[in-house]
Amino acid sequence: MKVSGHLSSNSGEIVLQWALEGKGIMLRSEWDVLPFLESGKLVQVLPEYAQSANIWAVYREPLYRSMKLRVCVEFLAAWCQQRLGKPDEGYQVM
Repeated sequence: MKVSGHLSSNSGEIVLQWALEGKGIMLRSEWDVLPFLESGKLVQVLPEYAQSANIWAVYREPLYRSMKLRVCVEFLAAWCQQRLGKPDEGYQVM
């Protein structure tokens, strides 16, 4: 979908502020704006244009070699699932 208007930015924070001020629509991760959706300050429009927004943990060594790294990744995965909602595929280690 091509959109046009007098406001345009690649800054997510600026676009969020504009949307909160009623100046247009934006494309942001649902987990990023969930408090605004829950409070009614924002409403979802055009749900057919929703996109996935994965969060990745990138590390150099194999996860099984470092207990600290494994504990950190597992903690972050659990925190994200609790705070942001469980992803469809669950967390995966690659």
